[in-house]
Amino acid sequence: MFGGAIGVAVANPVRAATIPNPVIDITVTPTNPHLTDSVRTDVQWCIPDSAGSGDTFSIALPPELVQLPHGFELRDPGGSLVATASIAGTPAVATFTFTDFVDTHVNVCGTAFFESRLDSSLTVGTTYTLKFVVDGSATFQPQITIQAGGVAGGRDTARKGAFFDDPSDGCRTVLQGCIGWFIESQLGPFPSVTVTDNGLVGATFECSQMSVRLWSVDASGNLLNSFSPASSGVAVTTTCDPNGFEVTATNIPADRLLRVIIHATPTQPAPNGGATFRNVAVVTHVFPTQVVDQDNVVAQRRTAAVGGDASGVLAPTTTTTVPPTVDTTPAPTTTVGSAALPPTPAPFVPPSNAPLPATGARGVLLWVGIGMILAGLALVIVSSRRRRIGTHMN
Repeated sequence: MFGGAIGVAVANPVRAATIPNPVIDITVTPTNPHLTDSVRTDVQWCIPDSAGSGDTFSIALPPELVQLPHGFELRDPGGSLVATASIAGTPAVATFTFTDFVDTHVNVCGTAFFESRLDSSLTVGTTYTLKFVVDGSATFQPQITIQAGGVAGGRDTARKGAFFDDPSDGCRTVLQGCIGWFIESQLGPFPSVTVTDNGLVGATFECSQMSVRLWSVDASGNLLNSFSPASSGVAVTTTCDPNGFEVTATNIPADRLLRVIIHATPTQPAPNGGATFRNVAVVTHVFPTQVVDQDNVVAQRRTAAVGGDASGVLAPTTTTTVPPTVDTTPAPTTTVGSAALPPTPAPFVPPSNAPLPATGARGVLLWVGIGMILAGLALVIVSSRRRRIGTHMN
């Protein structure tokens, strides 16, 4: 689930929540490392379908693990960013934050892993229980037993080694001068010591980041005190380009060794770690007897790997039924043939010379008078008829 260059995922801080019970198992390998070995932590996890963008879970890491990575990514096989991991704090806590991938997928599960070193204070032969605590509750406790060995011996031969300028990054995101190489001669006295290094693979030297010092050592051969060459009467000449360098020092005093440190830049980025850098050099010692002794010294350093994987099933699309739209536009008027419709009567308009009926009080009196005349005529007609009928009967 982790891997690649770290991308940016927009989380939703309003709804972000702690994911319940996400971790299935945590293991550490090898279970019997040397104190100088790196160890790998593997995490198996699954999250519920209810998880959403911005949700997190955290793992408190055991203090026995040091030089931890700052962060890494989790991606699915198609390259989609599923989550980012960040490791910070003392004691260290790894926090996994999920992207909107989980908003569109279900059954999201995966792994995460990172390599680190062991605290140098651990004791050889001792078994340690490494305690991982998930979100303050679930606890996983793998065990390791520190084995003897893996530490260089005396100072009768030259040595070579490597280190990362930032052990937590380990040349994953910061490349310029991120890896350092040291070459140490045997203990003097020597009329001269020459260090020749043309065997760097996978990186180029940063000549401006070279230092040459003299060191004393303790009874076990460990570096004790550092001195500038000039303060000890030692003359130093150097030549250097990105592909190699040579350092010659004269008049190395007794009980002192020459130590050359130079930084290098990888030629190819490896954001997930797992890149191995190798360097071969020759240290030529000229003894006071003029005997010449050459030590071929080899060192390599692998960047700590981080990453993991994730998978999920695309959630089914929810179909929303949209009710039909009601058309509120008035229906058009249907025109029927003119033969089927009766003609519309024209409004009555009286002729301009037609007498208008009387109106008002005078009109009322006129009509009353006419009614009286008609009633009188009716009475006359009725009376006359009655007289004719009576005369006839007589």
